[in-house]
Amino acid sequence: MGIIISALFLFLAVRGIDVSLLVKSLKDLKYHYLLLTILFFFLSLLSRAFLWRCIFVPIKRVKILHLFQAIIIGYAANNILPARAGEFVRAYAIGRSEQLRKSIVFGTIIVERLFDLLSLLIFSGFVSLYIVLPDFIRVGIYFICTLLLCVLVLIIFGLRTDSLLLKIVFFMTGFVPRRIRSWLDERIELLWSSFEIFKTKKRILYILMFSLTAWISMAVAMYFGLRSFSLGLPFYAPVLLLVILNIGVIIPSSPGFIGVFQYLCVLSLSYFNIEKSLALSFSFVLHALEYVPITLLGFFLFSKLNLSFKDLKKSEYASN
Repeated sequence: MGIIISALFLFLAVRGIDVSLLVKSLKDLKYHYLLLTILFFFLSLLSRAFLWRCIFVPIKRVKILHLFQAIIIGYAANNILPARAGEFVRAYAIGRSEQLRKSIVFGTIIVERLFDLLSLLIFSGFVSLYIVLPDFIRVGIYFICTLLLCVLVLIIFGLRTDSLLLKIVFFMTGFVPRRIRSWLDERIELLWSSFEIFKTKKRILYILMFSLTAWISMAVAMYFGLRSFSLGLPFYAPVLLLVILNIGVIIPSSPGFIGVFQYLCVLSLSYFNIEKSLALSFSFVLHALEYVPITLLGFFLFSKLNLSFKDLKKSEYASN
């Protein structure tokens, strides 16, 4: 289904383009801006490593290098595997290097994604000051707000009531067969331990700061990508592009978001009256800059760290 959806969106993106204009835009590229795009993309990943370490602090002191490597491996896996399986590969990589249980690792990833949603809402609010957001983006924002609010209320309620929520969950697991109840309870408790960071306001601010830094770095990367095509767009254009891409990639698609990525780039730039062929050319270049270096480096690290998909399938991460 994902491949069919990707093919449909790719068709919509390329339909009616001027091939000669697309080729000309590629010939006129300013390549020094492309290097800056790659640099800030990797700075965004490095910020995510620091963010992830902040989440891990109450649990274990994890090396930044190991976190950075795991993130790169996870992104590379997302580029070639379906259903965002890169999150499992990332958990497997850091679990192997730091000897961490899967439930704890996945708990930290959930916390990271919650702060991603918060950063996305902040960026959406910022760009809405300058442009009327598309209807599907507004619907996506309302959904994210509701989801984030519900999850945070549950977590804070559980932490403020001496883990009452956790006790309720344990009560409910009492109805499952005894042979799996202890296994399930242990993993729920480990997962819950990842939410302890919400008890510390200072740590929450640090995590939010690194999350926003990661998003800002991505916006700057997109800014330089636009500059490589000599597109002198308003300063908020990369932010709009980032918001639409991150909400839009929720759409099921093939690995690497091929097709959906191109269509969303064309859609975003249409708000600034950028010719479709030029916007499509930009989408191909930006996607290649995000796809090729990270995938090659990810596979190199996967091999260097003696990881294997065979071991991943046998590991506890595959059974989660």
